Amino acid sequence: LIGRYMVGQVLGKGGFGITYLCFDLKKNKKVAIKEYLPDSLTHRNTGESHVSSYDDEREEHFRAGAKKFYEEASLISKFSNTSNIIGVFEFFFENNTAYFVMEYLEGMDLKHYAAQYGNLKEGQALYILLKMADALTVVHNAEVLHRDISPDNIFICNGNEVKLIDFGAARQIVIEASKSLSVILKHGFAPIEQYQRRGKQGPWTDIYALGVSIYYVLTGRILDDAMSRLEDDTVDGSGVSPELMRIIEKMIAVKVQDRYQSMPELKEDLEKLDIVPEPLLIKTEHKQPESISASKSAEVNKGKNAAKSDSEKRTKKQRVSFGSDNREKPDKGTEQSK
Repeated sequence: LIGRYMVGQVLGKGGFGITYLCFDLKKNKKVAIKEYLPDSLTHRNTGESHVSSYDDEREEHFRAGAKKFYEEASLISKFSNTSNIIGVFEFFFENNTAYFVMEYLEGMDLKHYAAQYGNLKEGQALYILLKMADALTVVHNAEVLHRDISPDNIFICNGNEVKLIDFGAARQIVIEASKSLSVILKHGFAPIEQYQRRGKQGPWTDIYALGVSIYYVLTGRILDDAMSRLEDDTVDGSGVSPELMRIIEKMIAVKVQDRYQSMPELKEDLEKLDIVPEPLLIKTEHKQPESISASKSAEVNKGKNAAKSDSEKRTKKQRVSFGSDNREKPDKGTEQSK
């Protein structure tokens, strides 16, 4: 990509895009690159790198989504010095779509952590809540919403850091273009306003998703989707202390007005709890599901010199113009240590 990044294995794939392990030939390090590829709007033919839309109508939505993806990546890059948000370094258009480059994390997401080690203890849940409250306060102050918080978008690093990853950058545009929300939203984690075409979203939207995520890793139970909870939003709090459950219930209230309205408001109540925050540890003998094996890392490193030689010979590919931003951008932000 852009004569600088050698693309390796797929780290993750969802309805909005693909994340690849890549090697930065300029800085001689591993990075992760997210490609905007909403499967409801676009496709890539086998053996091709170029992305194509299914029809003219979806092409319009795809281009709007790609611009939004790029713009939000640019904004997220400004959070690179925030310890609990994944670092985004560069963003660009190529292959008729958008990409952004982010730090490569080693560890496991919260979903896999709970599956491997069992339900979280309350101290661990509080630790996650406090870290996410700090991260999302920064994000919301910049008038950005995550829109896609779930256990698989909260990452536990090997060094015990907690990172918020995978912002739902162009989610709303794809939702507007889709005939069915069932393939877009993560049911059980999305609040009522994300099901509504004119639902007003705000910090309370991320608060709901964070609350449901914590409830899930504490109890192992997934809530019914928000639409199903309209008539009865009672929640089974068995196994959770009443004081913590009261906070969770306010976070996951179906009606927006019944929820916390801001992260500082939520954090104020969290800090009143008589619970000691406890970091989440990853035991070294366990291998997280998404990590790169030694052999795969060796393959990436082995191929870097050949790829670098090829990239020096390769002329820049013609890229589709998205306004005036179809050129290589300088690195953004500061790399966070892992």
